[in-house]
Amino acid sequence: MILVMSYRHLDTILATFPNSPYVKRQRVLWGISTLPARFILTSHLAAVALWPKGYIKRGELDEQEVRNLPETIRRRMVLAWWLCAIGMAWLFLAVGLLKLTGS
Repeated sequence: MILVMSYRHLDTILATFPNSPYVKRQRVLWGISTLPARFILTSHLAAVALWPKGYIKRGELDEQEVRNLPETIRRRMVLAWWLCAIGMAWLFLAVGLLKLTGS
């Protein structure tokens, strides 16, 4: 889901945050030229959609820019994070069960 968003919506997301230092720093760090870089950048920005208050308190995001993020994209970003978390939980459960069975 994040991979599709990095291909389709990353430019819209970056245009939403023109003055935020965190987004500028992440863009310079990862770039947007390759698909893996776009994926990582989109993942970092999805964390912004999930926990914006911490970034705003530190002065790394502008609160108005966070509000300007399109609601459909924000929902997809939050859903993608939750799907990753649930997938990781299932993975850890499966590995733990395999260790217990001795396989």
